[in-house]
Formats: sequence, structure tokens, C-alpha cells
Amino acid sequence: SFRKLAREMQAMQLAGIPDLIGCYRGRFVSFEVKRGPGYPPTKLKEYMMKRIRSAGGVAVLIHSVEQAEAELDRIDGIQEA
Repeated sequence: SFRKLAREMQAMQLAGIPDLIGCYRGRFVSFEVKRGPGYPPTKLKEYMMKRIRSAGGVAVLIHSVEQAEAELDRIDGIQEA
């Protein structure tokens, strides 16, 4: 079932790695996805996001697709400058 597959995939994910990672316009981008403001990232996730930022990557906590799109738009603006 899908739920079983999702649990198995979650078990394979390394602790602290953001939920979504990739490369956009030549920059490492990661998103930690949470249901809402009442669901903060774990201390380990916060630490990993800080390390990503210190290495020049983008690490953002998001609650919606719109927030992810806004971050990508922000990166587009940096590229054009």
C-alpha cells in the first residue's frame, strides 16, 4: 500500500535531511515541509538547515506550495541581478 511504501521510504531517509532537496538555477535548494506554524522542525533539522545555509545553499521551512514558489521566485530575482 502507499502508506507502507511511504513509511519504508521515510525509514531510508537520513535523519536531519530536509524533506525536499534539489538544484535550482545552479543553487542547492532544500525545503523542510511542515503542516503549519504549530509544527516546528526538530533541533536536528534546524541544525542541518543552518549548515546548508552556511555552505551557500538555500534551506527554507515551508507550509505551502506557494511558499516554495515564492522562494524560487526570490532565487530568480537574485540570478537576474
